[in-house]
Amino acid sequence: MKYTAFNLLWLLTLPAMAAGAWFSIRLAYADSLYIVNEPDALALAIQLEPGSAAYHALLAEHIEGQGADPKPELRRASILSPLNSLYLERLAVRAESEHDYFSAEKFLNQAAAVDNKLLPRWDLLNFYFRRGDDTNFWPWFRRSLEMSSIDDADGIFNLAWAHSQDPAAILKSIPPVHRMLQHYLGFLVQTGRLEPAAVVADRIASVGGEADVSELLAYCERALSSDSASAVRIWNALSARKLIPLAQLNPGQGNFIANRNFLPTPSPRAFDWVVLPADGIYTTQSAEADGVSIHFDGTESEDCIILRQSVPLVADDRYLISYEFSSPAGSPVRGLWWDVISSVGVAATSPEMSANADWHPASFEFLAAGGWAELRLRYRRPAGAIRAEGTVIVRKLTGRLVK
Repeated sequence: MKYTAFNLLWLLTLPAMAAGAWFSIRLAYADSLYIVNEPDALALAIQLEPGSAAYHALLAEHIEGQGADPKPELRRASILSPLNSLYLERLAVRAESEHDYFSAEKFLNQAAAVDNKLLPRWDLLNFYFRRGDDTNFWPWFRRSLEMSSIDDADGIFNLAWAHSQDPAAILKSIPPVHRMLQHYLGFLVQTGRLEPAAVVADRIASVGGEADVSELLAYCERALSSDSASAVRIWNALSARKLIPLAQLNPGQGNFIANRNFLPTPSPRAFDWVVLPADGIYTTQSAEADGVSIHFDGTESEDCIILRQSVPLVADDRYLISYEFSSPAGSPVRGLWWDVISSVGVAATSPEMSANADWHPASFEFLAAGGWAELRLRYRRPAGAIRAEGTVIVRKLTGRLVK
């Protein structure tokens, strides 16, 4: 019987094809046993495919659930898949639960060596936190932040504050990356840690740009009641670098109103005017460009605040606020006045503005009860009067210290 070359090739490849088919069938059967996810099935799957790290790791879970020692299977999984940090981390958890801290630390360091992501670093950081290991905590705090996203950073900052109440040690260990420092400021403000936030805010304000303005103004707003001097310092740094379009402040010299001309600004925050929405009242900058125009359409509320601005002060100093007002159309509008609200209540109230076509100068004094207050322009319909209809312009608003 004669064999062609094709016949010979076919006969030679049949064993290889059969072996490949058997291997595929065996692998598929092992996978089906893995999916069953029961101890006996997994043990059989491992017999069929002993080189699968996932099979050993899943069997270890069942062994541990039965109260037995899962470490042999976990070690086998880590040997078969040496770049998978999960198996090393599970070994570390088991070792720590058995008070074998040397092995736990070793496994965690191995996990961090093979996996350049946040989780192994976070696990090591928590390990050193639980051990009270200050020497190793700070390097891994820094490495965790280096690999973290903004969303992850808060948890890392929280752990640092739980580990230490030393703000200098924490700040020293934060990576010198501007976005991280910016986020740390936000974390400190949100968690009410305003004293260390002042140090961070000063650092950012000296080198930051437009992207930092919002976070720095948020700090100013929170710091007003506890550290108005710091809030003023940050505001002045932003003003000096032209990052905000308003003037610097110096309440000790009587300069405590940042936006005397009621300029519209893109971000009315901190020491800028805030226009409060009120039905029937429309507020714009006046045509004279140094005042504010308030139009009443007769449907406004009985009592509402139209404008408010936080102002920095020096406690126990006396201040004077002066201004002019007029109603260009000649129709008198009553019920408008200024008041100053401090931490102890109403510090002062101006005379009521009863405006007509003439410009009327007015002023009032108040004693500062603390380091800040809120200046408000308010409307309240006088008893027996109809609701206001018309426009009032207030201009030439100035403040000074009374000697």
